[in-house]
Amino acid sequence: MRYNAKLDLGGNWKLGYLLQVPIVERTTTAFAPPSISRVAGFGGVFAQAALIQTINPNWAYGLGARLVAPGQDLFGSGKWQIMPRLGVRYSFLELGTDTYFVPVVRYAISVAGDSNRRNISEPQIAPTLNIGLPDHWQDEKRTELLKLFAEHGPHQPLLGPFFRITHGSDKRSGICE
Repeated sequence: MRYNAKLDLGGNWKLGYLLQVPIVERTTTAFAPPSISRVAGFGGVFAQAALIQTINPNWAYGLGARLVAPGQDLFGSGKWQIMPRLGVRYSFLELGTDTYFVPVVRYAISVAGDSNRRNISEPQIAPTLNIGLPDHWQDEKRTELLKLFAEHGPHQPLLGPFFRITHGSDKRSGICE
């Protein structure tokens, strides 16, 4: 489950926040003796906030932090974590409003939790390139995927190329036959 929103603070400033509760299911199969065990629970629940300033239509920057709860024994790190972060966004407006590049630098640090688990101290760099696609392209692909799974089932291997890039006026299927 996930909730995210942005609050406009005025003067090109925004506060973005996110809360996520991952529900995790793990299935383990043993062959000698034959058995299957299933366990479900919550993963590392986290909350994050970021203060973002838009410099101009192409450029913005932000800084914030993420707080991660330890989660259950099987699904989490067993440690509370804080992750300060800093990012810069460049939007490629000539390619579309949702096409941008964001390098984010963050540092994950464990601050409390199970003393028997390893401490966390990880510098991280997360470059993200988002390429915005026209709405009709995404809707067509979603429909084709649903048809494909309905015909073959979700556990069947899919052979061959999955997508082909189509022009906006090309109304053919995005799934290669």
